[in-house]
Amino acid sequence: MPSTALLDALAAAAAIAILAAWLFRRQHSSRLPLPPGPPRLPILGNALDVVANGASQAYLKMGQKLGSDIICLDAMGMHLVILNSREAATDLLEKRSTIYSDRPWMTMICELIGLGWSLPLAPYGDDWKLSRKMFHHELNLGTAEKFRDMERTEAHVLLYKLLHRPEEFLGHIRHLVGATIVRMAYGIDAQPEDDPYVRLAEDAIQGPSQAATPGTYLVDTWPILKHLPSWFPGAGFKRDAVEFRRLIDTLLNTPYENMQDRMRKGETPDCAASSLLEVFGDGISADANTERVLKNTLASMYIAGTDTSVSTLSTFFLAMVLNPEVQAKAQMELDAVSGGHRLPVFTDQVSMPYITAIMMESLRWKPVVPLNLPHMSTEGGIYRGYYIPKGSIVCSNDWAILHDERVYPNPSAFDPDRFMKDGAINAEVPHPETAAFGFGRRICPGRYMAHDMLWITIASVLAIFTISKEVNDAGEEVMPETCSLPGFLSHPKPFKCTIKPRSQSHVALVEDATN
Repeated sequence: MPSTALLDALAAAAAIAILAAWLFRRQHSSRLPLPPGPPRLPILGNALDVVANGASQAYLKMGQKLGSDIICLDAMGMHLVILNSREAATDLLEKRSTIYSDRPWMTMICELIGLGWSLPLAPYGDDWKLSRKMFHHELNLGTAEKFRDMERTEAHVLLYKLLHRPEEFLGHIRHLVGATIVRMAYGIDAQPEDDPYVRLAEDAIQGPSQAATPGTYLVDTWPILKHLPSWFPGAGFKRDAVEFRRLIDTLLNTPYENMQDRMRKGETPDCAASSLLEVFGDGISADANTERVLKNTLASMYIAGTDTSVSTLSTFFLAMVLNPEVQAKAQMELDAVSGGHRLPVFTDQVSMPYITAIMMESLRWKPVVPLNLPHMSTEGGIYRGYYIPKGSIVCSNDWAILHDERVYPNPSAFDPDRFMKDGAINAEVPHPETAAFGFGRRICPGRYMAHDMLWITIASVLAIFTISKEVNDAGEEVMPETCSLPGFLSHPKPFKCTIKPRSQSHVALVEDATN
């Protein structure tokens, strides 16, 4: 049992922290109002209005009730600003990126779990700039194309697995994405089944995904709670963090050590690691600081790209089950270009705009990150007559942006034709990537590779297979659920479907490609 003295000390510390926050706010507050928000309670403010699960839709409804596309929750001195429109997100996160490019130091995910080194979460500073430079060197619009052969090969492996074990399609998708990224980053060829590096990425992302949503853990609001002993009532977050951190440390170090061992033996794997060591080091190593950032950069590629692409491809399969007319139209386009005699290649993209539209709609319909990672303002500023204090946490509501009826009519429908005009992609309709991959200086630097991997996978699957509803023992079609699992990263609930090759000649195409 905790001692009375310890409880008294914690209560006193909490009271002092609240008083200090109140005094600071009173001294530094502006006469201009904060953006609209729900009524605030004494001391607590809007602490009880911060949403952990289903936050994106809850904040959109809150904004609609308040008649504003920008809202602010004042939770005991922490200002959480939600941007529910593309206009507001662009105005602040793009046009004012000089003061909205930092990240808040979230105690749980950055410190206790130990993921503060990763590019998506790292504070805006020298390490972040060097890591971003490394990312850009490997994955900019031009250089990302060097990984296309690898992406196409892994797509063919997926086709083979779907041919022989279609009921395990969700696991096959995870292996495709994980194998592609671990090979790209470290030059490691994943095992065909149950690869330890693919499994490591899947396991390691679970904790950060849970912790990344503002308001999930009270320790992010009151960092002083991190000093609680793990046995203390309510300190279960510390026990969670120990296990999460073990997985993150393994992900950071194990594949990098594998790559270094091979290089010391004289191997030169063709991957981002060897390329970056050549450019930023002496080909085998680099100075301590550069190598630390390089290792962090590779692990950021590894962990950040895995779950996001899996989510989008899972959404694609679900959409095909529910929309057979979309699938049929895509296969008409594929057959018109290839004649049904070969698998798609990247040079087909210009001739297959509907496949591209399906990829775009898969990103829009169920955004991977409904409420994007928080930015933090480094200065106070005025927007539309509202004051946004220094240190505010600012999040773009990607679900609200990508379901804006003014931009995407009937947004709940999966409709790739919304992006088409006169047989081509309609440039007047905003590409979902402009929100799905983030804003400003924090935009995802791996987006070009992600785009390529998604496109070739979607095109290859539709070229070979017909995806339809599961049929039960009574011969009845089973409608899959369309809701998503809770968490910072959104995934469709696991579902079953029927995946069959379109013909025997299509089977032969897969066998020829994988032999």
